[in-house]
Amino acid sequence: MVPRRFEEVLVEASPDRLRAAAIAGGSLVDWLDVPRRTPLAAGSIVQGRVTGTAPGLGGVSVDIGAGRPALLDGKGTPEAGTRLLLQIVEPPSDDKGGRVSRRVALAGQHVVVIPGGKGVTASKRLEGKARELVAGLAQAVPGGCGLLLRWTACFADSGTLAEESRRLAERWQTIEAKAATKDPGEPLHDAGNGLLTILRELGAHGTPTFTFNDAPTLRVAQRVADAWFPDMRARLSAGEATLFDRHDVASTIAVASERDVTLPNGGRISVEPTRALTAMDVDSGAGSGVANARLATNLEAAKEIARQLWLRDLGGMIVVDFIRMDEAGERRRVQDALAAAVASDRVPVHLLGWSRAGLFE
Repeated sequence: MVPRRFEEVLVEASPDRLRAAAIAGGSLVDWLDVPRRTPLAAGSIVQGRVTGTAPGLGGVSVDIGAGRPALLDGKGTPEAGTRLLLQIVEPPSDDKGGRVSRRVALAGQHVVVIPGGKGVTASKRLEGKARELVAGLAQAVPGGCGLLLRWTACFADSGTLAEESRRLAERWQTIEAKAATKDPGEPLHDAGNGLLTILRELGAHGTPTFTFNDAPTLRVAQRVADAWFPDMRARLSAGEATLFDRHDVASTIAVASERDVTLPNGGRISVEPTRALTAMDVDSGAGSGVANARLATNLEAAKEIARQLWLRDLGGMIVVDFIRMDEAGERRRVQDALAAAVASDRVPVHLLGWSRAGLFE
């Protein structure tokens, strides 16, 4: 399945957060809620310094300026004091120093540049168009780098992909040059800019316009676009302060703050986030009177669960307690319905199947 194509993205800015609603066919079809700025976010590139070993964790400790040492995989363990160019894999938190990697990549809208890589590869989600796009980029691979085509590359032509690759390779050269003058812990590439995230992740789905609810945020977004995606600038504009009154966005996202979600035929999904996973329970509720209520409710729930994943920005392990089904064929129908519903999500969703206890992971 191809990615969803967005027509318009509405961005509501507050002092600390940015909320972006992607619209297609007059309806909310995708959603991002991100901090304006996240220090040392995943994807950021920093200068690090090895401080010691962490044998119990199979790696070494690295100072990245977070207060607590980060963990680096111990393969080819460098000596203490060694300076390394690192990418943050897991951001540091109050009780953990996070994880870093020596494998560095720079992501654009359609292309990821991988320093030290070779050739062109494509996301498995690109399916049939991958071979054509890979062949078209074969002569545009930057020196010393490899290219990975993202799923949304299907919306671009070879010329656009080559130009984005060139810009990302130039940005990498700038990062390498900065690394020679920066102290350990200083960021070389900041991936925690919320506007960059929104423009990159939502702007890649076709050629949507972006409307911001205030002029100052628009001006910052224009600077980000100039630096990363110059062709997007003409599609950015300012709108009314109450942007989310359009297309019933405000009432739709209000559901994301509620524990229970009502299904069309009266069933219900209860969503319970925990630190380890998110649990969802499906209940037939008022829908128990419809024909074959268990299967009908589970099929409705499968479609709505896919919607709640992006509406609530859920990640990690999701465990669903569907209404019990004794027939293997019914379980296959529900799994197929869920697979179809998540196929066009921006973020790959891995369906692990049914556990022995009858839960779907």
